[in-house]
Amino acid sequence: MAKFFKKALSGEVLEIYGDGTQTRDFIYIDDLIQAILLSANSHKNIGGEIFQIATFKETTVNEIAQKIKEIVENNTGKRVKIIYTKPRIGDVKRNYSDISKAKRLLGYEPKYNLEKGLLKTFEYFYKKFFKN
Repeated sequence: MAKFFKKALSGEVLEIYGDGTQTRDFIYIDDLIQAILLSANSHKNIGGEIFQIATFKETTVNEIAQKIKEIVENNTGKRVKIIYTKPRIGDVKRNYSDISKAKRLLGYEPKYNLEKGLLKTFEYFYKKFFKN
């Protein structure tokens, strides 16, 4: 997402490898930090446990690119172009995480949905790098 935001805000093309139907489970940084703090402060015996920390929701690369395009265009007036190129060899088609163990043992629950996380990410990049 960072790469897409930087490119969109710089007026560069967003490049999607393949057809964009590959999925990922995107997580906002504050939710990841929350999970780390929950694990560090847990009173349960969780040493050595492995947790999947995410949102348990698949989102296509097409959906992410389109949402980033809309956010940048609506908030800056800049036009964002999306192109499709050859798929990358070995690219994972589907990727999402089962967070039930983290919910059960840590009390982890993501606080940011995709839209809220994308808006906060946009605000960060826009203020830090492009609001001059």
